[in-house]
Amino acid sequence: MNDLLTVSQVALILKMSEASAARLMARLPGVINLADNLGSRFKQRYRIYRLPKAELERHLSKKAGKPVFITVPDVPLRARAHDGWKDSAALRLAKMAKQNKCADRKVLERIAGKAYMLAKFVPETEWSEVLAGWLLPESDSDEDESDEVPE
Repeated sequence: MNDLLTVSQVALILKMSEASAARLMARLPGVINLADNLGSRFKQRYRIYRLPKAELERHLSKKAGKPVFITVPDVPLRARAHDGWKDSAALRLAKMAKQNKCADRKVLERIAGKAYMLAKFVPETEWSEVLAGWLLPESDSDEDESDEVPE
């Protein structure tokens, strides 16, 4: 089956804004229109388009005059730092520790240290490979952990 590209993926491939990519996709053949609100004077137009990868390659090949093959890059996340990002990160870590019944300070400090190492020194595309190489010591197993919170 053909890969269906979103507006943001087409914009990333063609190095243009999402608004320009949406205008381009609106007039290409083969576009799947999932939602299209024409908008009004006071409302912004709302569009959801999907374009098969083969149709985009066909369009680009026609414009270039030679065969064009594209690869779909990962769309970067749009997480933006806000004033309370440290608090929300601490809450997420605390929730995960609670769900895994972990109250050991050393384990949480080791997790924070690994997060620091990843963020500071490793490209994000290689995080999963680095994490696969890190093995937790036997003392971190679920049987050995105590549920008591140190004071």
